[in-house]
Amino acid sequence: MPQKYQEWDEGFFDYDIYPLFGENLRGPAPNLSKPTIAFIGAAQTFGRLATKSFPSIVGQNVGTEVLNLGVGGKGPSFFSQEEEMLSAINQCSVAVVQVMSGRSVSNSYFQVLDGGCISATSDATPPQTAEAFYDALLKRKQDIDVGSLLDDARRFYVAEMSSFLDLITPPKILFWFAVRSPDLPHPDLWSAHGMLDVIKRGGATLGTLPEFELRCGCFPHFIDRATLNKIIPHCDQYVECVTSRGLPDITWRGARARWNNYYPSDAMHRVAANSLIPVCRDLLN
Repeated sequence: MPQKYQEWDEGFFDYDIYPLFGENLRGPAPNLSKPTIAFIGAAQTFGRLATKSFPSIVGQNVGTEVLNLGVGGKGPSFFSQEEEMLSAINQCSVAVVQVMSGRSVSNSYFQVLDGGCISATSDATPPQTAEAFYDALLKRKQDIDVGSLLDDARRFYVAEMSSFLDLITPPKILFWFAVRSPDLPHPDLWSAHGMLDVIKRGGATLGTLPEFELRCGCFPHFIDRATLNKIIPHCDQYVECVTSRGLPDITWRGARARWNNYYPSDAMHRVAANSLIPVCRDLLN
């Protein structure tokens, strides 16, 4: 996915992509023989549509190398099954683990395949993206018990995330980075991003909001406070960063523009870094 991000965003952002562990990661490439902080997560950790990711900002401020393991669409099992990657994480001084989406974890309704696509467990439906799968599921079965679906997804998520966190040996920080609080399914209405979210939910054509987000909440999908409270004990620290500062965002390159009301903005990455810096410093000392 990182290489795809670079191809899609060419001319707007340079992610300094480099190969490691069979993946293309966001640079700069770290010197792992020096004190390093590993940042594990999805597109928000990678820093898609951001000039500088929060991992880079943290590293510069605390004086360490940064191993940015942000891979779009991935869940905890991806990282726990990559032996080389897990070994590198465990050689780092600190690990920051983003609260990833619940749709990135297999459950009774679907199986997450390599590449982040989804295959239904109950029929022969061809693999689809998470958005397409959930849209089809919810539209095909309007009487589906969304509550049961969410409970099932959260149960699998807690098991998978807890197992992954227990494999990490250095001090670890669980990091919530989202436009919404874990107590709410959608962002605060009283923000530009929140207002646009409401407009999208009202059927306007500005951007898109998949059916499953309408009924199951925004990123990190399915995850609420009760779910978090079950995985926080597997970490040394928990940091919560709720912000939509800078969204919506438009990046111009000449006459070309890139609209963004989904991925964290540059301002959000700065807020995220500021929330992590003091905690990282304490764990490094």
